[in-house]
Formats: sequence, structure tokens, C-alpha cells
Amino acid sequence: MKWSVYGLIASILGVMLVGCAHHSLVQVTPLPSSLPERAPFSEPIPPLMPHSYTLMQQTLTLSTAQTVALRGDSKIELVSIADDGTTKIRIVETGKELSAHLGDFFDSAEFGSQGLQLISASKKIGAVSMISRYCISK
Repeated sequence: MKWSVYGLIASILGVMLVGCAHHSLVQVTPLPSSLPERAPFSEPIPPLMPHSYTLMQQTLTLSTAQTVALRGDSKIELVSIADDGTTKIRIVETGKELSAHLGDFFDSAEFGSQGLQLISASKKIGAVSMISRYCISK
């Protein structure tokens, strides 16, 4: 019984090794048994500095009576309100005009894709409200 098991294993290995006729030499380089205390190419790691992020959120209201509001370092001016609530604003410092529908964001390099959202607008009343979100890094 022993010989038949060994014979089976030998015949399987023989079938598996038939396709391995190509031989190649591999040079093996031994590694040192211990690593040096400090690799010569490594740089010292600077100490970690404390860092914090603060998410800021504020509600801005613009109206025909109060057409300019401050958002961070930028002044925002109300340009127009359409019948459907679509609102157009201007960034005072750059003169760039942006528009958004109710619930959408004013997408720009200054505010990002979700930094300034139009949450209400009424042409009849002449007022809009926006939520401004931004991060302060210290």
C-alpha cells in the first residue's frame, strides 16, 4: 500500500515537471544577520507639530436693502433673484458672477463645490439666504 501512494505522488510530480524543461541560474546574495542602528540614507524625523481643523458654518442673508455680505475674506453681492428662486451673486473682489437654483451650491474656486448653498430665495420679498461652510486650518 505504501508503494502505491509513493508511486502516485511520483507520477503526479512527473506530469507536473514535464513542462519545466527550462533551467536558469539565480544568484543569491546573503543578507546581514542584523540591521545597522541607523541606515546611512535616512533623515531624522522632525517632531510633530499640533494641528487643528475647524469647520465653520454661517447663514448669510442678502436682500435688496442689504446687498453685500461677508463670507470669510470675500464680499458677496446680490445681483438678481429670478421668479423660480434662481439667484445670481457676484464676488466683489474678483467680479466673478455665480448662480444657483434653490437647494444647489454656488460652485467656484473660491467656495469649492459645496461651500456656499442657496437655501431660500424670494423675488417678491427680495431676499435670499445661504449657508456658508468652510474649514480653518491652524
